[in-house]
Amino acid sequence: MSDEIEQTTSEGAKPEAQVDWKAEARKWESRAKENLATAKANEDAARRLGDIEQSSKSEQQKLTEQLAALQNQFAQQQAEAKRLSVIAKHGIPADYHELIVGADDAELEARAEKVKALIGSTNQGPFPPKADPSQGAGGVGGKKTTAEQFAEFAAEQFKN
Repeated sequence: MSDEIEQTTSEGAKPEAQVDWKAEARKWESRAKENLATAKANEDAARRLGDIEQSSKSEQQKLTEQLAALQNQFAQQQAEAKRLSVIAKHGIPADYHELIVGADDAELEARAEKVKALIGSTNQGPFPPKADPSQGAGGVGGKKTTAEQFAEFAAEQFKN
């Protein structure tokens, strides 16, 4: 530092320079305050500039920007509708919807077919419910099976 004085002794060693740490802290604190004030002034200026630019735009420019944003939103919604249509067409379960992505119809179709094939190979369709032994068993609780009930009905009808 320029505040420090270099002195050498007869042995060639430098004595420790006395640094006023409080003065250094005050100096850096004042610089920080100046920088903060400058930053706040720049922030206000940037906000005012943005307001000026926005107010100086013509009505046509504002409408053009709004139209572009709406067109972008519409394109995204169309793409999502197409994706959901392909998902419904192929009967893809909700757990696998995030796998169906693509840039165009062909890519969506190809992805849906792959997912459907993978689902079909791991899940061989719905499994029939297991029979409840207490239902329809002849002799259990005095209940008859549907076949037994039908046979009795038919026999009664054809007796006459």
